[in-house]
Amino acid sequence: MIGRIIEWSARNRTFILLATLFIVGAGVWAVLSTPLDAIPDIIPVLGWTDDTAVLLWFITGLVRESGRFVSWESDYPVGRQLPPKGTAV
Repeated sequence: MIGRIIEWSARNRTFILLATLFIVGAGVWAVLSTPLDAIPDIIPVLGWTDDTAVLLWFITGLVRESGRFVSWESDYPVGRQLPPKGTAV
């Protein structure tokens, strides 16, 4: 099943790219339009610190996970079989 999804995604790269851009754009819109905030942005400087902290947390996690993914991908490139189910990666 996963193999078929990967094959379909590889054949339809344009659709995957557009869907990804749409989802990211919807996420950015949701963040910018949501009125909830830990510290209201009306308070100068202090209001933006929680937003900056969340952004830094996200970027740090993204960098860490992308490094783990690249490491995993080099061990299991596309075209090779994945390890048996239940095997630790």
